[in-house]
Amino acid sequence: MLHGAPGMFEPWHNADRKRYIVVISGEAEVTTTSGEKAKIVPGQVYLAKDLTGKGHSFRVVGNQEWVALFVNFAQ
Repeated sequence: MLHGAPGMFEPWHNADRKRYIVVISGEAEVTTTSGEKAKIVPGQVYLAKDLTGKGHSFRVVGNQEWVALFVNFAQ
């Protein structure tokens, strides 16, 4: 599980491996290299697959801790 405190920010980075991200609680915002922003919210499953290039940035928004389960693909 991954936990992120409110206001946590990760600058540009890549996913270290292909994985599903299952959000348990809290909200986050991901920004892609094209400038697109996506809300990452509970009850949704996301696929992290940006293993090359500039990647994405990540920010926990709101006042609740962001908690997610990572399910890695076999390598």
